[in-house]
Amino acid sequence: MKHTLGELYNMKHRQEKSLQDNEYDIVRAERKVVEKKQEREEILRGLKDTIELIEKEEKGSDVE
Repeated sequence: MKHTLGELYNMKHRQEKSLQDNEYDIVRAERKVVEKKQEREEILRGLKDTIELIEKEEKGSDVE
């Protein structure tokens, strides 16, 4: 099937737009990964603190 020059330019434009959208999606996903890793670190810090409080309580220390 032979395409006209206009059809080829339209195909090229759609492909470039798809590529741009895809690159933007990748950037957004990478930012989301960074946010989720930071959230994970906060959760781990809180878990560590809670475990330490449990250990102190089990040893009979006062928990404030």
